[in-house]
Amino acid sequence: ALFIADYAQHLIRYLTFDQRGFPSVNAFAKETASSAGPVQLVIGPDTNLYAVFLDLVTRKAQLRRYRYTGFTRAR
Repeated sequence: ALFIADYAQHLIRYLTFDQRGFPSVNAFAKETASSAGPVQLVIGPDTNLYAVFLDLVTRKAQLRRYRYTGFTRAR
């Protein structure tokens, strides 16, 4: 998967690719509680996704870790 940060929309999405190389966009995370948005994404050596969120209103930044805990299917 290829992760994409969108500061203006306050979300993280990811792309998956089919066997022919065509991408599909998938929802991953969305910030709804504040005006912070993701500005940088990094896969760490521990295979977790790390995101730096920046809030220009409060002038604060936050580092968040996303880790895979298992796959669940939507019903």
